[in-house]
Amino acid sequence: IFWTRYGSGTMAWLRGVTHGNGVYVAVGEGGKIISSTSGTGNWTSRNSGLSVPINRVGYSAGRFTAVADSGHCRYSTNNGVGWHAEVTGAVNDLFHSGNNNQARLAVGDYEVRMQENGGPWTDEFSKSNAPTPWTYYCELPRTDYFLAAGRTGLMEEAFKTNGLPFYWLPLEGSPRSWLWDVTNPTNLYVAVGDGGTVMTRA
Repeated sequence: IFWTRYGSGTMAWLRGVTHGNGVYVAVGEGGKIISSTSGTGNWTSRNSGLSVPINRVGYSAGRFTAVADSGHCRYSTNNGVGWHAEVTGAVNDLFHSGNNNQARLAVGDYEVRMQENGGPWTDEFSKSNAPTPWTYYCELPRTDYFLAAGRTGLMEEAFKTNGLPFYWLPLEGSPRSWLWDVTNPTNLYVAVGDGGTVMTRA
């Protein structure tokens, strides 16, 4: 399978891309956001209102969410055309975000912020059942569940049961490699990271 290169209309380094509701959205350095309905051409630059790097963008439940350095977050509910500031309370760099049926989660450099059922964003480190204070590069939302992974391979799980707040637990057996992304298309979790690290969990 061959990859084909297309013009994006920008020279900014692009760090993240996602697809939702028939639209591709890519984000990158200098606060750059571009969108395309085909993904192959006709990329349109959008105004993010930011000058710092945007690290990732995701889509779920009709909303694009982009997270950036210095705790900045932007969202769009009109197919990536207009972007609005979202205050999560984070002040350090954010690297990934996602949401499930119960909550939205943003993770980053000693940042784990959660918004449950449309309520206020909270600092998960301030809770009694908190995740390990750490740098997290990615997260994976599932029904009533989040998996976060990051520096030195640390992985944490958050569970929602009986209407109680999410409960965080560390996973055993960190590989000591930095993990940068994780996915779960079927019943197999696959995490990847530095030094060609690939980890799976059924």
